[in-house]
Amino acid sequence: MKKVITSIFLLCICSISFAQTGNGSLGLVRINGTVNFYNSVHYYNDNKNQRNGTAGFSTEIGAKQFLGKSLFFLEETAGFVFSELPLPKYPFVVGVGGGDTYPLIDKGNELGFLCSTVIGYQIPIKNNLSIDVFAGPDFRYLFKYNAKFGNLKQELPLYKANLRLKAGAGLNIQNWNVSLFVSPDLLDRGKGYYRYSGDGTFRYRTIQVGFGITYYFKWN
Repeated sequence: MKKVITSIFLLCICSISFAQTGNGSLGLVRINGTVNFYNSVHYYNDNKNQRNGTAGFSTEIGAKQFLGKSLFFLEETAGFVFSELPLPKYPFVVGVGGGDTYPLIDKGNELGFLCSTVIGYQIPIKNNLSIDVFAGPDFRYLFKYNAKFGNLKQELPLYKANLRLKAGAGLNIQNWNVSLFVSPDLLDRGKGYYRYSGDGTFRYRTIQVGFGITYYFKWN
């Protein structure tokens, strides 16, 4: 998994470095509100006590580089992300009588950096009004997990590096942009928290839905 993430991350950096801009570049500052849903959790099939749809936010700085009149690269070269993880409420099972073991967690948070490069197309409507559609990879490194079970802190069995696909659309109004996007995990984030019965491992993927507000500014 680390080799795949590294290769795609280097490809993004190369695409930024060799992009030939047509209409120049715009700097950007963005803040996003997000909601996270897990879409691939395997820990206890009979447990229906699911907890999902948790809130978070991210901030980004970067650039919008045009290739011609309508095609562009949107590069969030530095970002900060915080979100509460949508973790299920785990049953109290500790392997008694050959049963399964799972991490016991009430709630968890993630904190880290992001870097993404998306390619998009701008559709003009009229003066100072246009629509963007975009998609591309979103790399994240989460340097801190804060998980709790009661009054105890616990380390989450998740990889700290992960890769998402980011896709969405936005409305440009003069120097402002409002956008909606969806960002699912492309790789399994679970470290394989083992089960005594040997019929599976801990798997974890999320889908993030976000609403962003962006301000564009010119630079020379």
